[in-house]
Amino acid sequence: AAPCPPPLCARGAAELPLDEPCEGAAGCPVPRAAIAGPESLSDCPGDELVLDGSASSGGGIRALSFRWRVDPARSDFAADVNARLAALPATASVLQLDDLPGGAWTFLLRVRSFLGAESALAEWRVV
Repeated sequence: AAPCPPPLCARGAAELPLDEPCEGAAGCPVPRAAIAGPESLSDCPGDELVLDGSASSGGGIRALSFRWRVDPARSDFAADVNARLAALPATASVLQLDDLPGGAWTFLLRVRSFLGAESALAEWRVV
């Protein structure tokens, strides 16, 4: 077999510590959570709320993981809604909920990179 041309060959190795993969001056890029969607929901039966977190960024070469919640202090029936949100897969960048109990919620989104870096909470108020 012919040798690899020098610009295409790896010239070393890297080790990433599992407990702190982003040591060093630069550290891990900090992800940014972003939410888009309606700020109000009608009283019509079957009306569905769709919130989109796909504009969140900072995952690097892999997809971000998403953690959706509602703020218990500012959301109606927070325990019920949070139970539904906890069942979502970590890949759920878009949230689709129907038959929401109550009439006001503050949704929270935190995203995490595969290296473990987390965003600040993004929030979205729906009434």
